[in-house]
Amino acid sequence: MTIVSKFLRAARLDRSVFEEVRWDDEITGQTVIGIAVIAVIQFILFAVFRGVSFGFGLFRGLLESVILGAGLWLIASLALWLVGTYVFKSRRAGQEIVRVVGVSYLPYVLLSAVPIFWWMPIVAALWFVAILTVGVQVLYGFDTTKSFSAAFLAVAVWYLFIFLLF
Repeated sequence: MTIVSKFLRAARLDRSVFEEVRWDDEITGQTVIGIAVIAVIQFILFAVFRGVSFGFGLFRGLLESVILGAGLWLIASLALWLVGTYVFKSRRAGQEIVRVVGVSYLPYVLLSAVPIFWWMPIVAALWFVAILTVGVQVLYGFDTTKSFSAAFLAVAVWYLFIFLLF
């Protein structure tokens, strides 16, 4: 199964995809590519919605978008690891967390519509929290409340970094 189908299944809150990616070491590289593709799509759509012409800064903008997307993905993964380890006293391997957060990342394509719909970051965050809640349930075996709390805190840290960067 392709990484695209895994991202789409995660977006539909399919629990089985998180079991698959949790144990599949080879999916980590594919997840990195998926995050990069999401960042590129996000950049292009954002530019189109803002009416920006693609000129000399295209490559630079794409590169910055990919680096930012990967960095924020790792920040969300680190935040989830910290919450799971120190708040809820449960241990999981970093690779598992990175993969689960990675396949949960699809809603952030919606951020590209911010120039048209100011409320898109809220929709993206809620969707990301919902997907991540399912992923945390599978990953840590937490109940829904604990899973939601862990996912919410990870996404809150993610948004805090965005706020501090911009």
